[in-house]
Amino acid sequence: MLGSGFANGWSNFGVRIALVPLFAAVVISPEPWIAGAVLALFAIGNASVLPVSSRVADTVGRRPLIIGGLLVNGAFTASLGLATTTWVLLALSLLAGAGAGLMNPGQQAAVADIIGNDRSAGQVLSTFQMVQDVGAILGPIIAGLVADAVGYEAAFAVTGVLVMATAVPWFSTRETLERAQISPRIPRLRRPFRQG
Repeated sequence: MLGSGFANGWSNFGVRIALVPLFAAVVISPEPWIAGAVLALFAIGNASVLPVSSRVADTVGRRPLIIGGLLVNGAFTASLGLATTTWVLLALSLLAGAGAGLMNPGQQAAVADIIGNDRSAGQVLSTFQMVQDVGAILGPIIAGLVADAVGYEAAFAVTGVLVMATAVPWFSTRETLERAQISPRIPRLRRPFRQG
């Protein structure tokens, strides 16, 4: 779980914000609206998938969405560097965003399942967030060095492969939704006593 959190921070919070607009401006077109549109379409792809993926995470399970989301996000992120036209770059960004939208609800729900109802959440959540933040910091630096040395294609390929590689441990990880189902439910609050 920490690996996919790190990769999510690297790709979706770091490289997407730092490198994708640069790639759009330097390689595709200097028109400023393109960089903004690329980021906006990622967000649209992400938001359009969230309502369905959050429901599926609570009914089918967390693992299928995490695995599928990591593979989709990683594949389309790796392909960004191959874009040669504005419309291809916009489409790839939209699909990479959809992959992030598949993955995030399942990953966040899995963290909540592991914490459970009877434990303090602070340390677990702060560790998970810290690992994502480290990815968001290191991602642009390392991918930027790769882009400088070899090119944007390699930088996005490294990022995409990293994201897809973190799907591998999830294939052998136990589904956490089962634990959530057997955890004791939080009791309903009684209605307050009314006088008079």
